[in-house]
Amino acid sequence: MDAGSAVGITAAWLNLILAVILVIMVVRLLRTKSNTLFISPWQWLLFSLAVFFIEEVVAIMDLVGTFDAPKIFFPIFEIVIISSFLYMLLLQIQFMRMQQN
Repeated sequence: MDAGSAVGITAAWLNLILAVILVIMVVRLLRTKSNTLFISPWQWLLFSLAVFFIEEVVAIMDLVGTFDAPKIFFPIFEIVIISSFLYMLLLQIQFMRMQQN
């Protein structure tokens, strides 16, 4: 195994571990009972993290050889993640504008 393959496999597992940690943190944030916290963008962040988690599981399964993922899977996952981030940003901008008025 060359260094590039080793880094690729290690990075996928590390991303998966970090995604799990982030999901736990966001779930704890969403359980917070606060009237001043605008939750909707954070729910979209949790959705994005869930899609990222699924993407990493598919990537690891593809690397291990248990699942042969079509090449279109990963760009679709990325489009969903980026779109949800943009929507999350727009929700936050709209909320901030409503707060100013």
